[in-house]
Amino acid sequence: MSKITLDQGEFPKDNAEKYKRERDDARRQRDQLDRRVEELKVQLDLLTSIDGVTADPPKWLTPKKSTGAKGIANLMLSDLHLDEVVVPEQMNWVNAYNREIALFRLQRTFEKAIQHPRDYLSGIKTEGFGLWLGGDIFSGNIHEELKNTNEVPIMASVDFWVDPFVAGMKMLADHYGKVHVASVVGNHGRNTHKAIMKNRVEDNFDWLFARILYRELKHDPRFTWSIPLTADVVCQQYDTRILMTHGDQFRGGSGISGIYTPISLGMFRKGQNYASVDNPFDHAIMGHFHQYLVGRNWTINGSAKGYDEYAAISNFGFEVPQQAMWITTPERGVTWQFAIQPSDRKYEKW
Repeated sequence: MSKITLDQGEFPKDNAEKYKRERDDARRQRDQLDRRVEELKVQLDLLTSIDGVTADPPKWLTPKKSTGAKGIANLMLSDLHLDEVVVPEQMNWVNAYNREIALFRLQRTFEKAIQHPRDYLSGIKTEGFGLWLGGDIFSGNIHEELKNTNEVPIMASVDFWVDPFVAGMKMLADHYGKVHVASVVGNHGRNTHKAIMKNRVEDNFDWLFARILYRELKHDPRFTWSIPLTADVVCQQYDTRILMTHGDQFRGGSGISGIYTPISLGMFRKGQNYASVDNPFDHAIMGHFHQYLVGRNWTINGSAKGYDEYAAISNFGFEVPQQAMWITTPERGVTWQFAIQPSDRKYEKW
């Protein structure tokens, strides 16, 4: 039998290289499949062993109700901008504000300052109440448009709002027994076109309003007062020293970081300042920015007025009307922080 051979032209070298590559690729795929099979065998063995395990969990019992928990309830009232008018038609119907709405929201805030700790934080013995008046209680006259659109002139506002405040404060005292009132001034209550440094407090309607409240209630032993002539006030609850300032000292806040940059820088400087005169504080509260925010050692209050034309046209983020509340405890200091949201669109009829 004759031997059959292939001519060089019948079996090109390129084809041989192609078949060799395909063979090598097939071997690699086979090796990968072999490794995958081994991995699956290991996983199967693990699952099989787990199937034979019987759990023996520890018995965790429901903790007994604490009978020794105590604390001081606190409410910050700031940036109420009383007697300012916010027209819903100019706000795309996301908010409205006037005297009638402000009365409703103020009453609801006082009511919820009792309801929230009582109904949602049961088991805590409240040993008193801190009421922090953080400035910008009134809309004021610092801008011409406010002066022209407020419900009434500023002094008529001060006269009107004394009675609702006294009613709410007495309700707090009836429930909590003891109420300590601290007050600082804001920028909207000033009696000058530009902010001043000398006589800053006494030339401000926030200070005058606090003094009137003091005169109305000074014979009620349930109330104590801190109405200093300084821009800040420090009050101690248990071992925790709380500083309140309005917040207009902290400037800036553009870009992605928002107000975190001026707050962080301002808190650092203020902390150094107070420590240098041997008057340190543990937690700071402030208003002014109309944003409810909680930081590591600071709290920024919202606004009971809520979103307004200035915020909308400036493209600030929307925020519902709200005011800060918290419980100070002996063990943890400022604890259980939350916000009261007093608005009710249906009732307010906008």
